[in-house]
Amino acid sequence: MKIATPPEYLGAPFIGKEIPWDSLKGEICRVKYLTFFASVEGHKVRALGRATPYALLKVESPTLKQEAVLPITHRPDFLSLWEIFKQRGVSETEEVIISYTAFFKKGLRKLLNPIKPTLHFFIYPRGHLEEAYDSSFKPQDVIAWFKPIAQWQPKGWRG
Repeated sequence: MKIATPPEYLGAPFIGKEIPWDSLKGEICRVKYLTFFASVEGHKVRALGRATPYALLKVESPTLKQEAVLPITHRPDFLSLWEIFKQRGVSETEEVIISYTAFFKKGLRKLLNPIKPTLHFFIYPRGHLEEAYDSSFKPQDVIAWFKPIAQWQPKGWRG
């Protein structure tokens, strides 16, 4: 995974626009590229403006037909990414995995899910995405395989 410049994103469909959020529900994606458009200074987030996402991610998954762009438009998701990439760091032997869950599970508030996605961030050993979608893969220790090296869950998440 590397921090990329915007040309890395040309031609890729956007999640939330060309790719509906619901198509990712229950699936996982690996972060390939990342571009920050905001920063954290002290305890303040410095963003370019309301119309600009905090960051763009280029993600891949066997469930997607091609790599896709995931705009990070919610402050809590941005802060998780900042902590992962700017404070903790991601080694060459690790990969960042993202999963999406609908924020509101029932009632009329479900209609707000496309504008309030819930992203979960995990760090796993490199190769985890392929193993997750390989039907012939059988981990020696299933519990250890499911346990991430690190994780960032949305605040107040009850699963």
